[in-house]
Amino acid sequence: MLLAKFSIKSEVFILVIPDLVSESYLQSGDGSSQVAATINGPNGRYAWEAAHALVNGKLHIFGGRSGYRTVVSFN
Repeated sequence: MLLAKFSIKSEVFILVIPDLVSESYLQSGDGSSQVAATINGPNGRYAWEAAHALVNGKLHIFGGRSGYRTVVSFN
């Protein structure tokens, strides 16, 4: 599971990307609410067994079961 912090309109939200990307959601920083997040990709399992990193302010996913040499970046 990947956790990354994002700030939207001065509120802090945490983007949660589990192994199945279709189950991703934004969790409010204080834990009071959740909202579904839509992430488009080649298939629903590209985050499965992948490594994650913030590089120059962009979220990247490296490898994973869908293609061990794949790199996905989020803008």
